[in-house]
Amino acid sequence: METVELNGKTYYAGLSWQTLSAAEKIKDRLKEFSVGYYTVRNIGGIINLGYSDEAVQNYKKSYSLASIVADGKKEPWMGIFYLGNGIYWHIAVRDNQAIIPGGDQTGTKDEIDRLFAEHLAIGDWDDIINDGGIKDLIKLLGDKGSYILPVKSRINYLIIFASVLFSIACVLYFYNTEKPAKPKISVNGASAANKRIVVPEYKLIPPPASLFNACRNKLLNLSASYYGWKPVKMECRGSRFDITYKRQFFATALIAPEGTMKSGDMITRNIKLVLKKHSGRYRKLLSYKKLIKVLYGYIQEFNIRAVIGGEINGMIYEPRGPRPVPPPASAPSAVPGFDGHVSIRFSNINLYELPLFFTIPSFRIISMNISGLPLKQIINVNAEVWHD
Repeated sequence: METVELNGKTYYAGLSWQTLSAAEKIKDRLKEFSVGYYTVRNIGGIINLGYSDEAVQNYKKSYSLASIVADGKKEPWMGIFYLGNGIYWHIAVRDNQAIIPGGDQTGTKDEIDRLFAEHLAIGDWDDIINDGGIKDLIKLLGDKGSYILPVKSRINYLIIFASVLFSIACVLYFYNTEKPAKPKISVNGASAANKRIVVPEYKLIPPPASLFNACRNKLLNLSASYYGWKPVKMECRGSRFDITYKRQFFATALIAPEGTMKSGDMITRNIKLVLKKHSGRYRKLLSYKKLIKVLYGYIQEFNIRAVIGGEINGMIYEPRGPRPVPPPASAPSAVPGFDGHVSIRFSNINLYELPLFFTIPSFRIISMNISGLPLKQIINVNAEVWHD
């Protein structure tokens, strides 16, 4: 968001706008925003909602520039205005004087010219200003506008609950972490190497908290809308983050997130996740008997929906008990000292319950799938745990 000084007053420019039905409860929509600033215009039986998640220095309550200029001409109209210091502002207003997605943007001349050309291609504009300045902008200032307000921070009891779980997780983690042993000397004076348990390839993958934190941060910083394209689901797997957007009313493919488009209404964008590397510290493994006890204990204590099952010595373990399964003829030879691993499939788990399982040695998240964005979050997780 940019601050613009006109006639001694400060205005804000550069919001993402959506047009909503008057029947939609605006309070419910505002709950989608955890940070940032918003403004609401009630026009002709519809709602024009503007939002920005950009930080503002020295914020003070002021009008949205687009909201106070939009009625300066009869729709449909659009214009470009030079604000000085190499910054240009573009506004685009259509049906019922609504500011369209992408119709309130600041940037360099090249950036604004490209946006102007994209909107120009829509056609049916009654009035176009392509070389306006401050004086032209002042003439369009009206006396009716909407204030830019900060999103109210709400007490998030899930965060409080997560803090408690995290404290428990830290205690259990240090309790289960293997302490370094002192070197042993043999009778003849030759030193013997310390015996350490190593899970195959476990050291080569990031710890569970790394993928969890990277995915959670992407979720918390996800904008509610990108020029009218709404995020609906996301997946974190390995070092990849996939986000899928769905086209909303007034949105077009001319201004849309980067990614692969499907049927014109869905776009999937692939982003690389930066994960912290494993510390290299080996962790003591639990026996299968203790591991199952801990897993079911956490699941029952916190009423978590999950299915436990993994191939171990030719057996498939499920909640009802083991049943023999003949191993495939091409099965690789067993790794000495290891019986196998247990897979866990969490169904619609609370995001802040996952850290509880980080206390289990060799626990790792394989993938996290989150659908039902932004409000009805359905989080499914695939994970596995190695055991001694």
